[in-house]
Order: sequence, then C-alpha cells, then structure tokens
Amino acid sequence: VNILGEEFVIKGGASPSYLTRIAEIVDTRMRNIAGANPKLSRQKVAVLACLNLADELVRAREESRGKGNYVKGNRKTEG
Repeated sequence: VNILGEEFVIKGGASPSYLTRIAEIVDTRMRNIAGANPKLSRQKVAVLACLNLADELVRAREESRGKGNYVKGNRKTEG
C-alpha cells in the first residue's frame, strides 16, 4: 500500500481489499493534516493522524455504549 508517498508491505489476517481500504483512510487523514500544516515532519503528521483516528474510535465506542445502555434501559422498564 502507499501512504503519504511511501510504499508499505502489510501482511495480516484480513483480506487485501480491507487492508487497502484502511491504508487509504490513513493516507487521506495524513494528507489532509500535511496539507493544512506543510511544515510538519512526516513523523508529526503520523502522530496527529493517529490521535485523530483514536479520537474517532473512542467517540464511536462511547456512542455505541450509550445506545446499548439506552436499549437495556428500555427493556428493563418494559419488562
């Protein structure tokens, strides 16, 4: 896969299309950060991309848990 102009060989249990898909997400995020901050080093761009993606993951998990609690709460009041 190509991320920010650099080739990486990625091996894993997931399908090649899935690995390409997640690499494209990382590449897009890094390109957006690098474009907005052209003086940042590649390493800093990568760290900022990781922080942004981790933030999205945590927010999605919290939102998912909140919905799960809501559903459980409704079941308790109905039963």
